[in-house]
Amino acid sequence: MKQKNANLLLLLVTFLWSTTYISTKIITNELPVLNVIALRFIIGFIVTGLIFFKRVKSCNKETFKYSLLFGTMLFIMFTFNIFGLKYTSTSNAGFLGSTKVVFIPILSTLIFKQKPKNKMIVGVVFAIIGMGLLSLQDNLKVNFGDLLVLISAILYTFYIVLLNIHGKKVDTLVLGILQLGVVAALSTISTFVFENPSLPATPQSWFIIIMLSVFCTGLTFVLQTIAQPHTTPTDAGLIFTLEPIFNGLIAYIFANEVLTPKQYLGVFLILTGTLISQIDLSKFKIKFGKNTV
Repeated sequence: MKQKNANLLLLLVTFLWSTTYISTKIITNELPVLNVIALRFIIGFIVTGLIFFKRVKSCNKETFKYSLLFGTMLFIMFTFNIFGLKYTSTSNAGFLGSTKVVFIPILSTLIFKQKPKNKMIVGVVFAIIGMGLLSLQDNLKVNFGDLLVLISAILYTFYIVLLNIHGKKVDTLVLGILQLGVVAALSTISTFVFENPSLPATPQSWFIIIMLSVFCTGLTFVLQTIAQPHTTPTDAGLIFTLEPIFNGLIAYIFANEVLTPKQYLGVFLILTGTLISQIDLSKFKIKFGKNTV
């Protein structure tokens, strides 16, 4: 696959991810949070499991062990994220969720005990200031929903870094599918224990569940698995930074969500910090004779 085509597929994946915020916010007005997670991952697991059934059959004990670990992490992360969505705006959730792109190199640096790069430090400072402007209220208290989404982003950071370390030991495709099954199992048990689960009552609700399950979970997982090996980490990271922008536009068009000037400044700083942390500045050096800028 050509890198251009791989990047286009990742762009499609990013757009589909961005639609999950508003879709989830709508459907959780009808169904309980854990109920929504259960339906989404049961269907997503079935779809991806059927597509790659032969690979899944070859699962070994180590792959299954790691699927339990990463599936549990995903379940906790999604629970925080969707509960957070109930108490904050779609736009805020999308922009705060994007900070995982900044947190990932921080955690990687701490784990591997490397000296942090200057661009990472600058990116983190921009992102932290931006998060404050976006989330802090006039009384300097953090919105409860924003806090839950931010915790979800930090948990996802641990998930990504640990997956990068341990995922190489097993078949990542099978691991990815089985972890969806783990999330499905944990959320199903949880919804029966803590909620009164039910099925969607209208065609519109079923459409949202199918979109979240098949397209935003199953399809995006398959497309990302296929495309990401054919592009660079830098290109992939930059493409993923478009997710909150897509999400903000969707929230504005379909939910009429408008941020305050202070929040727009916060969004600008978050996106700037995210881009700085991803861009390889060495590629932008300009040569003047013997001197290099």
